[in-house]
Amino acid sequence: MGYTKVVGVTYDNDDGTNRQLIISELKYNSIINLKRDYSNLYDPNAIMVVNLSGEQIGFLSRDLASQLAPLIDQGSQIHVEISQLTGGGDYSRGVNILIYDK
Repeated sequence: MGYTKVVGVTYDNDDGTNRQLIISELKYNSIINLKRDYSNLYDPNAIMVVNLSGEQIGFLSRDLASQLAPLIDQGSQIHVEISQLTGGGDYSRGVNILIYDK
């Protein structure tokens, strides 16, 4: 399916947790998960990117979410791993991921 970057990584989560702090604990090549956000008022296809503990680190882009949401809703197994961690220090942290099916 390909590589993409996680969007919305500089925002805090609804529960007050800091996405940048969560990202600082991630490791290259780690497995992470996609989770549909059915309650998202701005995008009916929204897909959250979460770590293995379920903490949100961001979203898939709107365009990619519109392609993957129907697959996830139908029960397709989509796998995600971290391909690159960017930033840090004085810069915002970012996450690039590889999305694939087995």
